[in-house]
Amino acid sequence: FVRVKGNLKGINVSDSASDGVDLDFSKIKVDKLVVSNSLNDCIDFSYGDYVIDVASLSDCGDKAISIGETSKIRLNKVNVKNSNIALAVKDNSDVEISNLNTIRSNYCIAMYRKKTEFSGAKLKVQKQNCNESNNFIDKGNIYINYDFQK
Repeated sequence: FVRVKGNLKGINVSDSASDGVDLDFSKIKVDKLVVSNSLNDCIDFSYGDYVIDVASLSDCGDKAISIGETSKIRLNKVNVKNSNIALAVKDNSDVEISNLNTIRSNYCIAMYRKKTEFSGAKLKVQKQNCNESNNFIDKGNIYINYDFQK
């Protein structure tokens, strides 16, 4: 989705050879998002304003959710299963999550600066359950307002 505005009742993607869903320069609200078996990221957000009510993401080759390039995102309920990184927040993004649940991910949350032209990211998580996952927060290179409650 590039330069799109609107509301979607649902998106369902499976067996993607790269990113399952890629949203750029858009303003989109999605009621239900289901992505499985993506060889790269299950969902990738850039340069936009997004709201996802329910997301179920599984078997993501790299990141279940990748958020970057000044994106502003509100995620209400997110379930991730089998990914390298459940949530990556980077490069001036502003993210709020009400409920994050992960199973069998190497990293629950990763926050870092990927591109030098951007600065830190903001993340607020109201409730999380990250079974057997680590977090990677690169505090040395970027400014992060990290509000994390269990």
